[in-house]
Amino acid sequence: MQAEFLSRRQEFDDVWSFCFSRPAGFVFSAGDYTELSLKQVEGNHRRWFSIASAPAEKNLCFTTWVDPQSSSFKQSLLHLEPRDPVSFSPPMGNFNAPTKPDKLLFVAGGIGITPFRSLLVDQTTRPIGHDIVIIYTARPNQHLFLPEIKRSGAALTKHTTSTKRLSLDDIKQHVPDMAERLIYLAGPEPMMTQFFDALIAHGHPRWRLRLSYFTGYQDI
Repeated sequence: MQAEFLSRRQEFDDVWSFCFSRPAGFVFSAGDYTELSLKQVEGNHRRWFSIASAPAEKNLCFTTWVDPQSSSFKQSLLHLEPRDPVSFSPPMGNFNAPTKPDKLLFVAGGIGITPFRSLLVDQTTRPIGHDIVIIYTARPNQHLFLPEIKRSGAALTKHTTSTKRLSLDDIKQHVPDMAERLIYLAGPEPMMTQFFDALIAHGHPRWRLRLSYFTGYQDI
């Protein structure tokens, strides 16, 4: 599915957002991901990204780490010019919100907040009535999308990695009804799989868990 590069924005020192035109017929659900292909990259020119945009928004935007040690793919992202051609795979995923009101807990690490932005903006434009709590851990002063989170009405607890790593006990303390919630986990693979395994061990039903992580994600 063909598209064009539109713009980039530096969120923090090494965190960037990239926006592209939305291909005709690109219909997705909040929480989905897609594969971005850059012809400008030699070798492995494809990467998977969670979609930060909501379905009602015009363009497709993604947020990712880019630093001097990043791959040639990410370096190419930084050097795209407006209207440069790109392509996307059809959207996919199972990190979507229920179609009926439910109690949801979003646990995000770093740029793992990306699919949650899509979900929250979608809930703002097409409210279903979910009771949403967000636990969001990131480096100091690097919590993304705070205006969108505030507008959504979700209850937010910010955690920073300057103190200690977020633990399951921390989450339980902030969300005493955690056992009643459909839990979504997105962020660094080790952190998310640790929480997933701990929740299963504590008896949280597997069908009430959603997991989205990024292989090779920079540790936060």
